[in-house]
Amino acid sequence: MENEILIIVVILLFLLYSFAQQVNVIYFTGECRVAKHVDDIIETMNKTLPLNLTVYRIDSNSSEVKYLRQKYKIYGVPFIIINGKPLKGRYTENNIRKKICKEFFIPPKGCDQK
Repeated sequence: MENEILIIVVILLFLLYSFAQQVNVIYFTGECRVAKHVDDIIETMNKTLPLNLTVYRIDSNSSEVKYLRQKYKIYGVPFIIINGKPLKGRYTENNIRKKICKEFFIPPKGCDQK
């Protein structure tokens, strides 16, 4: 009986953790055409994964950029950081979605889109 209760508690804790997961995206943007295209992709991600995704959009001219540029070695825009790790690879919708969804232990609805 004690083992069954322990198993139930572990399952409940696992489920709570899974639903409470959060992926944070820091997105550095600017006025160039490429940044505007990536803006649209990030906005789509924010709408299709609304409960588990927090996007911090930072304009390249803002005051907090200096510290973050040094920390992440940012030399241009667009630049995306997902859960503290710079996004490597092309900034296509498929690649960005794939990298964001990979951060979830149990991917939320919206990660199954291609």
